[in-house]
Amino acid sequence: LDQYNLEENIFGVSFTSAFIKRKAFSEEVVGKIDPTFFLFYEDIDFCYRANLYGFKFRSCPTAICYHRYAFSFRSAETGYQTRYYYEKLNLLKTLYKNAEMHNLERVKNIEIGIQKKNLKDKNLKPIARKILKNYRWSRKYLKSQRVNIQMARKVFDEGILKYCWGEANFFDFVENMPVYSISNISRTYRRLYSIIGNKRYEEFIFYLENIRNTKFRIEIDKVRSMLHSKLEYERPSVHNFIDNLKE
Repeated sequence: LDQYNLEENIFGVSFTSAFIKRKAFSEEVVGKIDPTFFLFYEDIDFCYRANLYGFKFRSCPTAICYHRYAFSFRSAETGYQTRYYYEKLNLLKTLYKNAEMHNLERVKNIEIGIQKKNLKDKNLKPIARKILKNYRWSRKYLKSQRVNIQMARKVFDEGILKYCWGEANFFDFVENMPVYSISNISRTYRRLYSIIGNKRYEEFIFYLENIRNTKFRIEIDKVRSMLHSKLEYERPSVHNFIDNLKE
């Protein structure tokens, strides 16, 4: 809804839609993509490392990219498990290599704790065991990588992670469509307010949050009508979003 229409500094780029100078992949600069990742986080790992070495990434709002998000996993019966395995394993590997020790320990304890709980669930036990086993198996390689990366570090995590907004995913890759919710409209205006500072957006956030948190049950058609009225002069994309609200 146009909340990303300003060019800005960002943590990194998804390799589904990135322009990176070829020389960045040479060992004298950032280096190659880690071949042990296979799926997921290989771009985050590369961008994290590039940030540590002092390189910057910028968004390009005028670019248009068509990407079949998670297309190869929607049709496979084991698609979710495959995705979960590589995302969780490679998150741990990315942190082990790149993060400062206090951040590594904090997130590692959380993620390892999740997998240990999953071991008690008969449906999740096989995938959790596989994640923990392969994480332990890869630590020798990760340690050697970490030593080199941390020695070459020019920027601390604080200067990198400030670009991570921690936003919820606006897209449901299982249903293959956006998540049409009041909370996502509210998040949109929160971001617009943070980068533009328009007081009108602050008023919209307050209104949306009141509707979202009300104890009274309001029919969705009534909610749509209220929002169309309140946001009457907002761009058409906002009203299209309101028309599709599901909750």
